[in-house]
Parts: sequence; C-alpha cells; structure tokens
Amino acid sequence: AGALRAKLPALGLPAPFILLHARLGDSAAAARQLAEQAGPEGLDAVMLGLSGQRARAAAAALATALPARPRFMGPATWAAEPGLGTEPALADAWFPGPDPGVRAQFDSRYQSTFGERPPRLAGIAYDAAALASRSVRDGRNTPPVGEALLGADGPIRLTPEGLAQRGLAIFALDPAGGEPRLIQPAPVPGAPAS
Repeated sequence: AGALRAKLPALGLPAPFILLHARLGDSAAAARQLAEQAGPEGLDAVMLGLSGQRARAAAAALATALPARPRFMGPATWAAEPGLGTEPALADAWFPGPDPGVRAQFDSRYQSTFGERPPRLAGIAYDAAALASRSVRDGRNTPPVGEALLGADGPIRLTPEGLAQRGLAIFALDPAGGEPRLIQPAPVPGAPAS
C-alpha cells in the first residue's frame, strides 16, 4: 500500500484508493465496502492481494456491486492457480510472473545438474551468486549497479539504493481454466517504457 501511494503519483497517475482488511476476514464484504466507497463512477482497476476462493469471492462481489467491471489484477501467486480464471469476474485478469522461457532454461540446467526440479528459492540464490561472481570477475569488487543482467527468472537490475528491480512478464488468467496466457514479455528493468 505504501509503495503504491508513493509510486503512482510519481508516474503521473492518480493516487490509489486502498482498502485494507483483516487477513482472514470476509473478502466479499470488504469488496462490497470498497464498491460503496468508490462511488457511482466505479473503479478502473482493482489489485486483489488475495488468492483462491477469497480472490474469487472478492472479484464476484465487486463485479456485481460496481457499475462496470474493473480490470482485475493480482499477485504472482496466481500462476499456481490455473483454475482461478473460471470465476467469470476474474476471466482475463492480469498478474505478473517470471519470464517462462528464461525460468524453463534455469530449471532444465538445475535438473540436469542436481537430478531434481529446483525449489522456488533456488533462483534467488542463483541470482545472488551470479551477481557476486560478476563483481569479482570484472575486477571491480563492487556490485554491477545499474546494469541489467539475466537472472534465473528473467531480467534483473540493481539500483543505487540497493534494491533489485526484476523485469516480470504479464499474464492473463484463462477463462477456460487452462494455463495462464502470456500477454507481455518481461521488460529489462530501467530500459525505456519498462
């Protein structure tokens, strides 16, 4: 919530309306409360920080309570829930995720080396080791700040503030319940229009 409040105005976009609710609270009731506070003009887009049945309930409640269906967006965890798009309100909802082609290459190399599929965190460890290796290899003994690198999950760039920016692809939930559909490949962080 804090990051959205800071980032959107910096991009020239209106400040977001944010509704926080209890983690295990009634997501449909929270969605109806959001719709009431949105007013008669409704909402353009809604970022749901929910998964599974809770996301389905919130999206259905919002789609019913608002004058027009907003663009629903969700977290990267939606990639592990291919049936989520069968909820009519969530059909074609967007969510970010790692570049599937790059991740498949990493998974293949890991499996051929270790004989098993990598755990999800293996990609982060790989990226950290690759960044350290590049720092030493280039003789700088400092991290490659500002340079885009190809990590286990796609493009990554270290910022001067010490943060890692990742280029994530955008996917849409399949209304037929199949695999999510890639709608925009992962951009290189820091590149124009990223």
